Amino acid sequence: MSWDDGQRKRLAMERQILAKYFPQLKWENPTTNTYVWGHLSTNAGNHYGVMLTLPPDYPASCPKAYVYDPNPLPSRGHSLSEASGYMHTLSPHPSGYVQVCHYRNESWLESCTLYKVALKVRFWLEAYEGHLATGNTIDQYLRHMPPAS
Repeated sequence: MSWDDGQRKRLAMERQILAKYFPQLKWENPTTNTYVWGHLSTNAGNHYGVMLTLPPDYPASCPKAYVYDPNPLPSRGHSLSEASGYMHTLSPHPSGYVQVCHYRNESWLESCTLYKVALKVRFWLEAYEGHLATGNTIDQYLRHMPPAS
């Protein structure tokens, strides 16, 4: 399945936004099975490989966000390899990459952008580094998105 005209226009807009704010993120398979990948840096200067995978009906459905480098992602006493509200993670990628929870599926709107997803992953990485420094769970640093009403 490939993107329709509306999706292609949307992806072109998304590419422009990411090129401006996250130029280190690269696009793969721009016509089907599209994903965005690259390294994000934290305030401490550490670099993490991230991947955003787009569902076939994007932007109607929420993309998935993974940290692929390092793999496995170190932790201090809390599993990152399973879904955890405390750690803001979802089921891992088949390759073992940690899946970052960034939006509730029911709260995703078509107006949400990959820029916002990348920004939330960046926030998660800062919280993750707080976890590494203290052993606290990530929810000590990030608030949970309220359920859709």
